[in-house]
Amino acid sequence: MREFQRRNMDAGNMRRALSRGYIEHIHGDPATPECFFRLTAKTRVLFESKESLYFNEIGSQTAHSEGQSSQVMRTIFKRNPNARADCLKCHGYRCKACGFDFEKKYGGLGRDFIHVHHKIEISSIGEEYIIDPINDLVPVCPNCHAMLHQTRPAMGIDDLISRP
Repeated sequence: MREFQRRNMDAGNMRRALSRGYIEHIHGDPATPECFFRLTAKTRVLFESKESLYFNEIGSQTAHSEGQSSQVMRTIFKRNPNARADCLKCHGYRCKACGFDFEKKYGGLGRDFIHVHHKIEISSIGEEYIIDPINDLVPVCPNCHAMLHQTRPAMGIDDLISRP
């Protein structure tokens, strides 16, 4: 098996990995970055399970943990599925920013798939209102939708298209 140096692996993850049998100590002080360890055969089980300890063989051999749960209270603004349908009936399923067409690229899997962007963010209005699906909504692919929301307030389609 391949050897790894501790480097940026924090002490807590190191202890957990050792105690669970995912790594074994080879030499050096485990409290220092000069410590060497190797992955055990049990590590394969780690990658197949829902555990979230990750060993990166490229660059610094850092363990990252993920998957800790927490409860969050948030406000959601309900969307009207009929407004979405009317928007798509008028504008189609092609991204208005980049022109991407999911059905053309992915066939049946991509049929009828697209995000619908509110030109004015619902959260900025803060109350129920009447929406014009033709003028207030626009179909965009998920990547363009994410880029539109990189600014506060969200930028317009034309602003995104004109960016270098």
